[in-house]
Amino acid sequence: MKFVFIVNPVSGKNADKQPLIDEINARQGRFDVAVYLTKAPHDATEYVKTYCQEHPEEDVCFVACGGDGTLNEVVNGAAPYANAAVSAYPCGSGNDYIKYYGGKDYFTDIDAILEGTPCRVDVMQIGDRYAINATHFGFDSYVAAKFYEFRHKKNPYMSAVLYALKHGMKNHARIVADGKVFFDGDYCMCTVCNGTHVGGSYKCAPRSSNHDGLLELCLIKSISRIGLLTRMKSYERGTHMEEPRVKKYVVYDRAKDVEITVPKGFYISLDGEVIQQEHILVHNIAGGLRFVVPKGAPIK
Repeated sequence: MKFVFIVNPVSGKNADKQPLIDEINARQGRFDVAVYLTKAPHDATEYVKTYCQEHPEEDVCFVACGGDGTLNEVVNGAAPYANAAVSAYPCGSGNDYIKYYGGKDYFTDIDAILEGTPCRVDVMQIGDRYAINATHFGFDSYVAAKFYEFRHKKNPYMSAVLYALKHGMKNHARIVADGKVFFDGDYCMCTVCNGTHVGGSYKCAPRSSNHDGLLELCLIKSISRIGLLTRMKSYERGTHMEEPRVKKYVVYDRAKDVEITVPKGFYISLDGEVIQQEHILVHNIAGGLRFVVPKGAPIK
């Protein structure tokens, strides 16, 4: 297998990616490796698509070197092509999807990635887009949207959270799962997941399997600001479906297809990439993508 490392040069706090590039190139000879530096937003998607079209017989893994946004771009380029696999080297913010496999320590070992195991995983298709980890909307999609808008502030995440506490607590949606109404009314936030985490540390879908063909739906009903803040530790730990004072606010199910209708202009986050669309269908493609799990990382 050839490994093409897609490096986002502006991801994370450390903008100097040359040491990483040198480490990758040092493996040349022992492994078939290459490096591509992205030039602009969505460039990774276009590069991966073009590469797959020009090398249709090559077994290739594209390693997203960045954060959740870089991985999402690489997934969107690779998902339509059977010869393509994906992995991740975390050097950006969030890195939510790889927490399913034990977290970033396994994925910062380049040799472990190069000696990793390709596994079939489910991938979400939303129109002409793909998401590997989570589609979420409500309070936390407000945070995702405003985090980018406030990125130049001293603490953009806290600024985004404060905005969401003011504007994103009470939302409305009609959600249909496999043809049956899952929820219709006011809620705080909802995640549709193949992974387990969103928002950097929140274990929103602790029961998730990323290869069972089913999406996890976890909705938090309308709750006061104080109620949410005093229960967020449970959501972070992933115990919100067991703890009595929290689980009464939780609506949970599994499905292959999830239809979401929200008010016009509402924020929906696809692996952290925010769109504004009032009606979407999330279709889960069972085993739709190969993901290379580093050697030594736990495979569930």
